[in-house]
Amino acid sequence: LKGGRDEVERRDAISNQFLRALRPGKPNLVPLDLKDLVLESLHFIRHEIADRKIQLDFFWGENVPQINGDAAQLKQAFYNLVKNAFQSMPCGGHLAIRCSADDSFVMLSISDSGCGIAKEDRSKIFQPYFTTKSDGSGLGLMIVERIVREHGGSLALDSEPGKGATFTISLPRRTRIVRGLPAPEGDDESARRKEDEA
Repeated sequence: LKGGRDEVERRDAISNQFLRALRPGKPNLVPLDLKDLVLESLHFIRHEIADRKIQLDFFWGENVPQINGDAAQLKQAFYNLVKNAFQSMPCGGHLAIRCSADDSFVMLSISDSGCGIAKEDRSKIFQPYFTTKSDGSGLGLMIVERIVREHGGSLALDSEPGKGATFTISLPRRTRIVRGLPAPEGDDESARRKEDEA
């Protein structure tokens, strides 16, 4: 009887996690320095990195702007991606974290030297319950994708079997650079208004 109850509780826990993943809470957006958030997260999992014999390299571009984000949700997304990388390198390996920015987005990439992702699996990895791991729930990457989308961003994958994988999160920068486009004649006030809104 106890075994049956444990199984029901396990299924309930998975169902609740699935529902939270499908309907993540609206992010509480505040100005954030992504570098601080990533460094804080890495400090939290530093022992796991050391225990797994993983070499970590950290590359941060100059003058990376702030984003508007929910720190708790973004830490969850970051941890899920790092955990995914760990699982692909059970005997150790190389983890590289890079950040850069352009006029519209801040990009955070997490690269591992693990087993990579087969071409036929790439279109399925963000689907619920799809996993290539014996102990995986198939929800981790889906949760990441949902969180990133709720922040107005996107999640991309680049991978080659046997040569690792790179996941890149692109998030809108907090203040967009206004392009110096000429305003229509006689519409100076409208042009100024658009710049203020940006």
